[in-house]
Amino acid sequence: MLEALSQLSFENTAALWLLLGLPLLITGYLRFQKHRWQQAMRFSMLSVVEHLKRQSSPWKRLLGPCSALLLITLLILAVARPVAITQVASRSVDMMLVMDISLSMMASDIKPNRITAAREAAIRFVESLPNDARIGLELFAGDNWVVTPPTRNHKQVVAYLRDLSPDRLQQQTQLGSAIQSALNVLSVSGEDNNQNAESVNKISPVKTPQKVMILLSDGDSQSGYPWAVAANNARAQNVTIHTVGIGSANPTTILYQGMQLPVSFDESTLVRIAQIAGGEYFRVFSEKDFKTVYDSVRSKTIHTEKKPQELSWVLAALALAVLGLNGLLQVFWIRRL
Repeated sequence: MLEALSQLSFENTAALWLLLGLPLLITGYLRFQKHRWQQAMRFSMLSVVEHLKRQSSPWKRLLGPCSALLLITLLILAVARPVAITQVASRSVDMMLVMDISLSMMASDIKPNRITAAREAAIRFVESLPNDARIGLELFAGDNWVVTPPTRNHKQVVAYLRDLSPDRLQQQTQLGSAIQSALNVLSVSGEDNNQNAESVNKISPVKTPQKVMILLSDGDSQSGYPWAVAANNARAQNVTIHTVGIGSANPTTILYQGMQLPVSFDESTLVRIAQIAGGEYFRVFSEKDFKTVYDSVRSKTIHTEKKPQELSWVLAALALAVLGLNGLLQVFWIRRL
């Protein structure tokens, strides 16, 4: 709040000099009221005056003058044209969150387990995005499922993430198929955005939305579409892929159907995918590392700039509200007489 006020300025500063006249108005009103009271005391019986004082409470008598003072103040400030500096997105973004739900995500080397830690971190990331950022969700293992294409309905994405639990994990990991599926979704999303931008503004150029994929996995790719081909397709389509390797530095196992199974991890594949697609590779060893990852991705993806926003209409609306409320109260009291 203090930071916003510190960046507040006025386009028409000369109008602010009118505020110096407010004390004069207050002084004049008080003198006028005093004069009226003295006149009433001179020409009226004292008992009548006391009766009138009891009939009208102080706050009712002050409502009109205080409303007028507030109304004048708001109008003067509106004429002064206040301007606030706000942070706005300088370029829209379409993102796909591509999450591995293979059985190895059951491992508990990241507490309480990899899938839960990844899910909670993803929820916090989606909730932190600006309103105009579009984000989609894809889950993959041996198959891949596009849960939702990029959307500004962040609450919907969060709801899907909250529904993700360890009992939904599947066998195998197909990184290439997951990347290619997300690319197809981003391609359609990008075409829709371009058409909407052209229909809204055909004169000034509109930047094509930035396309970003965040790929979270803890395993190597055993089958499916070749991951190297998919990564090169992403580079050709100007889609940046940030990869996140999930798992501690120590070997671990998972309990599956009564057996302890070792969990493999192929870090080199994720590193190479990020290199090819112009992104960055992150390694997550603990739950707190997810915040570092998403903060970095956010800083590289969400770009803002400072723009002035005039607030005169806000003050004018407040002035009308004060005027309307005062009128309603006056009518209410008159009807009660």
